Amino acid sequence: MNNLRLFQYALFLILLLIPSTGSGNQTEPTDVLVGKWTGKAKIIVSWVEQDSLTIFIHIMENGQVTGKIGDAKLVEGRVEFNHWFLRFLGNSHYRISGNLEGAIIQKQNITRKSLRYILFDFGENGLEGGLHTSGGIFIKEGPKLTATGLILRKSSNIPKNRIKISNYRLDSL
Repeated sequence: MNNLRLFQYALFLILLLIPSTGSGNQTEPTDVLVGKWTGKAKIIVSWVEQDSLTIFIHIMENGQVTGKIGDAKLVEGRVEFNHWFLRFLGNSHYRISGNLEGAIIQKQNITRKSLRYILFDFGENGLEGGLHTSGGIFIKEGPKLTATGLILRKSSNIPKNRIKISNYRLDSL
């Protein structure tokens, strides 16, 4: 009987925590996150013709995020810490969510209302993770678009008058 009580108590605690796993904490990003990031993610759903999605995001100092997810414009985006319980379970530390305007894949006229999240961590190649859009089996807009293998690299602000060719640098051509 004692094990049953312990199991019930643990189950109660887990059920108590589950509703809070959906929301992260809005954060003002560190200097390392602030900036413009570009890259691609591999689309892993079979109903999409193209195999990758181009991503461009601009993370601002106040935590707001703008950019493009495929062909769609990201609006009202924000960067957040992923919920502590999800991080504890091994999920990514950060996430970006927001609304989408326009078709995410114009060629197939695939439109989704929102970017549910880009989940990411810092990796060897930049920001690494994956993404999900809104949608579902019984939802009018269609199924979620899911992509993985996301790698975003920070855009460098190289002055236009400086060009580096191999080991030679030509200043003010």
